[in-house]
Amino acid sequence: EVPPPPAGVDTSLPEPEPNAPPKSLRERLEIHRQVAACRTCHELMDPIGFAFEGYDAIGAHREVDELGLAIDSVTDIEGTPVTDGIEAGSVIAQLPQASECIARRFYEHAGAHVVEAGEEDAVQELVDAFVASDYDFRSLVVALVVNDGFRYASAEVSP
Repeated sequence: EVPPPPAGVDTSLPEPEPNAPPKSLRERLEIHRQVAACRTCHELMDPIGFAFEGYDAIGAHREVDELGLAIDSVTDIEGTPVTDGIEAGSVIAQLPQASECIARRFYEHAGAHVVEAGEEDAVQELVDAFVASDYDFRSLVVALVVNDGFRYASAEVSP
C-alpha cells in the first residue's frame, strides 16, 4: 500500500528554471524525490510509471514526450529490469499480490467505495475465482456480478 502524501506537502513538480534546457519527467521526478517527504512513496511508484512513459494519455505509443524529449522507459520493477510497459505488465502480473490487488480494486471501483469491514470474504471470493480462471478478466467480472457482497448492500447501522 502506498499511503497518501503527508498533510500539507507540496505535490507539484518543481517549476523549470528560466532559460534552462527542458527536463524529462524522469529528471523532474528525480528532483522531486530529493524531498524526504516524497522519496519513500516515489521510489515505489516512479519505476512503474517510467515503464509506461512510452504511451500517451490515450495509450498510443510514443517515442518523445510533450516537450519533444526522447522517452526513456527502461526501469527496474521489484528487482527485474524492464524496457517498456509490456514487460512491466508481465512482471507485475507475476507478483504474488497482483491477483488480490486487481480483484480488490475492481470490487472497489465497481462498488464506488473502498472495501469495508465485513467485505473481505467477498473480495477473497473474487480473488479465488480470478486465480482459478487463470486470471481471465471476464471470469472476474462474472464473479463480481454474482457475488452477494456486491449485489446486496448492507444496512447502515446508526450510532
